[in-house]
Amino acid sequence: PAYQNNAGRRSGPKKRGALDAIGIFQEIHADGHEKVGEKALRMGAGIGIDIYGMRDHVGKLLWMVAVPNSRLSDTIGHVFLDMVSKYGAISVQVTFDGGSELGWLSAFQTTLRETFAPELSTAEWPACVAVQSSINIPIESTWSYDRKFNGRTLREILEEGRIHLIPGDLIHRHLFRWLWSKIVQISLDEFVDYFNNKKTRRQRARILPSGVAPNVVFDMPQDYGLENLAIAVPQAAIDQLRDLIDTPRSEALRWVPDVFDAVAREVYAGLGSPGLQVLTGWAIFNAMAPLLRQEFNSNGLYDALYV
Repeated sequence: PAYQNNAGRRSGPKKRGALDAIGIFQEIHADGHEKVGEKALRMGAGIGIDIYGMRDHVGKLLWMVAVPNSRLSDTIGHVFLDMVSKYGAISVQVTFDGGSELGWLSAFQTTLRETFAPELSTAEWPACVAVQSSINIPIESTWSYDRKFNGRTLREILEEGRIHLIPGDLIHRHLFRWLWSKIVQISLDEFVDYFNNKKTRRQRARILPSGVAPNVVFDMPQDYGLENLAIAVPQAAIDQLRDLIDTPRSEALRWVPDVFDAVAREVYAGLGSPGLQVLTGWAIFNAMAPLLRQEFNSNGLYDALYV
């Protein structure tokens, strides 16, 4: 088990430097990214995609997801529990920038730590630490890996929407959110896979492993002088905490009204379900928009768009 010494008794991790660690799941860094969000794009209300990510201090990107609003505590609470559910564990500590959206995340991390690792001193090893973004280096540095698509960034491609959509048009607004949330998530999944499987640059002065892919270190930490410090959490405990959130997960992560989602799925399938890629996103948008408008006009469904 995590933190078990030679005498069979559990103890806290050794003190470390800013970019040193003794094991995976010792510290997870969490942060939101709004460079393609509504305020950054400035293309109208509801036109934007927020991103939230979590990275293990040793290097692996654990979770990166597109969310409707990264400033809502209920939403980030669900995102955190999704990550815990995937790995079946929490870390000794979660480090994040301060913000009201972290209410549930902080509460859940603290509760789970106290419940499943009560022997760890919160005074010596706090469950949560709020820092300035400039100090939350592992996750902040991740955002600097700005993916390029034919020489253009994701933000530049999204901003092409200025010539494709009318922000005040509800069909356009919901279609942007329905379509681009999916495309951005696919792009994020591809990035996470690339990042975690790419060998890092070898750095002799670096204390943490370098010259090896993050996934390799995470899967076999003992081969690199590290421990697995994960604190196991049963799914039942995760479910109980999720029930405390006022906003159900389906609603917190919902991009469009259910009626729009159903019609959009039919229209998309009618087009042959073209592959969702960043470079073809606006072409799909332009193909779907008039068909959606026809469907909503002919079936008198416009009122459902105001939900």
